[in-house]
Amino acid sequence: MRDRVGAIFLGRVATTGPGQFPFAIEGQFETGNSDFWVRGRTGVKFGQWTVGPEAIMLGNVAFDELRLGGFVAYDLARNMSVQANIGYADGIRNDNSGRGGNGVYGGMTFVFLH
Repeated sequence: MRDRVGAIFLGRVATTGPGQFPFAIEGQFETGNSDFWVRGRTGVKFGQWTVGPEAIMLGNVAFDELRLGGFVAYDLARNMSVQANIGYADGIRNDNSGRGGNGVYGGMTFVFLH
């Protein structure tokens, strides 16, 4: 895959406020190499904690990968949280570039909303 000039489009639709059952769908698409990433989450709030399942799809012209797992989020402040996720990734299509493989995935993110 070569470096190319392109545009990036991204978006997010999510619940806000103190609702007990939050959900979010977010993603991005980059035109230079047809890179994409989309994630859907829903959960249940228990005070400052939120737990629930997630589904992620990512890929480009060389690979596609489906990830299914779960996440936990803790609200540090009104507009700040820390989130962790873990699950299993299934490499649907792989060009042997090291991307799009099968196995466990996980991560941690700090989220600042404004």
